[in-house]
Amino acid sequence: MVETIHEDSPLAMNEKSGDSRNRKGTRNKAIDEEIIRRQRKATGNRTTSGEKSVHWNPRIGKKRHVHRKDIKKEDRDRIWNNKSDDKLTLATAKVTVKMMMKGQPCDDIDYCSRGLEGKTLIESKKRLKNKRRVLNAVLMEQELQRLEGVKKPEELAKASFKHTKDVSERAYDQGTEDERDVQEYLDDVRTHREDFMKFIKPSAE
Repeated sequence: MVETIHEDSPLAMNEKSGDSRNRKGTRNKAIDEEIIRRQRKATGNRTTSGEKSVHWNPRIGKKRHVHRKDIKKEDRDRIWNNKSDDKLTLATAKVTVKMMMKGQPCDDIDYCSRGLEGKTLIESKKRLKNKRRVLNAVLMEQELQRLEGVKKPEELAKASFKHTKDVSERAYDQGTEDERDVQEYLDDVRTHREDFMKFIKPSAE
């Protein structure tokens, strides 16, 4: 078993000395002081009202997982894709993209267009154009701030958001539609199951 803990985290630094938490589970004072120090460093010790800052949750959790070399081959083959699986997935994706480009219906048990929208010729060009537009807007804002001698990360966010708003809205609408389709499918399955149970129950008696 291995532990996934960033080596620069306060917890990792304190665990090296064997002093991370006491038996009651309360956080070590040194950990809290290190977190506060890093927060102040990240915000430049600014406390002026109205300024935004980021604060991290001081509760650091540990995630344990089995290392790849410790997984048995049969278990790895059972839960992981092999090269044949990858080739089949890629081939299916290519067929799906070709169907999308021809305007053919491609959402069924065997094929799914979700996640492949940006792989068609037209959409890939739009995606590249959008990425360039966002990048140029952010770089221009950075250059303006550099010339003015200021640092306003919120303005950088606004510059990016301005050119990604439409894409975000379309993604939200698509996700909402997918959620509605899944809910309708689940409702149909439950209805069919209830009807089936009503049908077989008298026979069982």
